[in-house]
Amino acid sequence: MTRLLERRGHGVTATGDVDSAMAAMDGGPPDIVLLDGQGPEREACAVLEALRSRFNGQSPKVVMVGTRSRPKEVEKYCALGADAYLSKPFLMADLDATLSQLLPG
Repeated sequence: MTRLLERRGHGVTATGDVDSAMAAMDGGPPDIVLLDGQGPEREACAVLEALRSRFNGQSPKVVMVGTRSRPKEVEKYCALGADAYLSKPFLMADLDATLSQLLPG
């Protein structure tokens, strides 16, 4: 996914855990965060909560990507601050459409 996003002109910083994700944002919030919800649910929730508290209402847009597609789970992530949810597998056209909706310009 990183290469596909870079080919579309996006700058990408990939991280593998909560601590490195937060460290990558030391210089300020990115425009958007793609958060893989495939790992332990508590990690995804921890990132969403950390983003909300760290940037005081100026959190970046967050797209959750995962296999949990039951409405209650998606609603939970959205309540914690996710702006969109894409269920795997998805088409790059779906990601492009989501990014277009969430990113300015």
